[in-house]
Amino acid sequence: MLRVIKLLVYLDWEIMNVLMENIAFGEGPHWKNGNLWFSDMHSQQVIKLAPTGSWEIVVALQDDQPSGLGWLPDGDLLIVSMQKRQILRFNGKDLLVHADLSQMANYHATTW
Repeated sequence: MLRVIKLLVYLDWEIMNVLMENIAFGEGPHWKNGNLWFSDMHSQQVIKLAPTGSWEIVVALQDDQPSGLGWLPDGDLLIVSMQKRQILRFNGKDLLVHADLSQMANYHATTW
């Protein structure tokens, strides 16, 4: 059974706004260029959420769970692939294996 989480942002001391619902298991949040980026590992997605509440699925993994996120100096997104124990690189178009950690990690990779 998936746990449903609501992402809340406090814009005022007395008002709480829901920006996004139905997050299965959000983790690894990062602020970048004014947006909140995070992995939703159980829905197998990396999501970018704007302060306005608009959001987009940046990467959807069909056969693995994303975990920790990071960026290279050139702006490419790095994603930890938990079950395959890899670091994936997304350049905005292609998703490639950046590093294979399967020989070093005995169990699921999470974050760095």
